[in-house]
Amino acid sequence: MKKKPKIAIIDTGTSNLRSVKYALEEFNANVYQVSSTEDFSKNTDAIITPGIGSFPVVMEKIKENGLDKIILDQISNNMPCMFICVGMQILFSKSYELGVTDGLNIFNGEVKKIITKPKKNVPVIGWNKINNKNNCPILKNNFDNRFYFTHSFFVNINKNEKDIISSTANYGNLDYCASISYKNIFAFQFHPEKSGRGGLEIYKNFLNLL
Repeated sequence: MKKKPKIAIIDTGTSNLRSVKYALEEFNANVYQVSSTEDFSKNTDAIITPGIGSFPVVMEKIKENGLDKIILDQISNNMPCMFICVGMQILFSKSYELGVTDGLNIFNGEVKKIITKPKKNVPVIGWNKINNKNNCPILKNNFDNRFYFTHSFFVNINKNEKDIISSTANYGNLDYCASISYKNIFAFQFHPEKSGRGGLEIYKNFLNLL
């Protein structure tokens, strides 16, 4: 019998972790929550960092509890890592949400407020179609490629790192990064756990990598 994969969900202090936990348990994963460095188990197979709320609050929480070190160490150890919404944004250099806040600086890019012409409502809330840009292994079998977004900021990725973009979305005249894929890092601006069957397929594909 195949061993249950052990998945750590990083508690950013702002997220509804249960939705992610339930999605993973649909595929027989053993899921536990990490709120501090003491919680992290060495026999973990993958980590997931969800995020709801503001960039500066999430960065403050993860640094306060040493979770930034866990994230950076597991990326360096080539452990499969998934990041969702603000969880994706903190991988970049800095954000202009509520001032200027440094991110984890794994990738070069800035998190900026969504501004469209003609002006559209912000935050973006609802379903939107993504356009695949590469052969990301966990974006296969996406059905109609529609996922649930809720955000006011987007990642403006440095032109030298555009190849990490695995999909884009369009809102008004803004074409922006909807997901990234690079080695063991998979990140999404949208919420797979709120995206029905297609979102569950993303979690299934991620677990199949382990």
